[in-house]
Amino acid sequence: MSQDGRLTPNILPSANLRRPNTVGFQKKMLSEEGSFYFYYYFDCTVVCYCQYSFWNFILFVLQIYLSFFINLFHLVLFFTAGKPAIGGEWSLIDLNGNLVTNKSFEGKWTLLYFGFARCPDICPSEMVKVGQVMDTLAKEYPQLAKNVKPIFVSVDPARDSLKALKEYAKDFHPSYVFLTGSPDQVQQMAKKYRVYVSKADETEDGDYLVDHSIVIYFHDDTGDLADCFTQSMRPSDVVEKVVERMTFVPEI
Repeated sequence: MSQDGRLTPNILPSANLRRPNTVGFQKKMLSEEGSFYFYYYFDCTVVCYCQYSFWNFILFVLQIYLSFFINLFHLVLFFTAGKPAIGGEWSLIDLNGNLVTNKSFEGKWTLLYFGFARCPDICPSEMVKVGQVMDTLAKEYPQLAKNVKPIFVSVDPARDSLKALKEYAKDFHPSYVFLTGSPDQVQQMAKKYRVYVSKADETEDGDYLVDHSIVIYFHDDTGDLADCFTQSMRPSDVVEKVVERMTFVPEI
């Protein structure tokens, strides 16, 4: 820390991203008293250094802990309340403008993730993880893999137009289904899944981030919630759980 109370640049843990054909570009987060700078490199990694006032940095850390406890709440609810009151009927549109509902995926197991296209690090990392899960399933459990469909739902419909999502989709696994809708449609679906969504760090020029729950919802082929996977889980952990759920045979 420098004498004026500001944190000196530090390298934070990297997150794997798919950013093809990109030599390097900078994403600046937050402004005014301090900034986080994310640098994306040709080797598909991201590093970050922080130049931020001490108390604002403490606030940033507290926001991370808040997100952790929200995700923990999802798991406690899932494992202690019997069949969880999470999910339900919903309707959105896909990248071709076609109406898609929860019934569109009947007969498929789904990996559902809520995020937004301008997320600088966590969303891409989680989506790449799901892509790795899909690749592992295709290689080791091909009969299961063909019945699993990953879904991305935007929690930022104001900026995530179909054009923006089509461009965003190029960076991720080809099996993904990208969905968006009106603000009311997205809000209703997020409420049914108890997803925390809040606009954050809005700048004078109108740019902002979106704080949201970091949970992957795994549904069975009838649309019921089968499991929840948090950010701390590795791709191999998720694969293990997916296979366990899909091959489970109840005792008669």
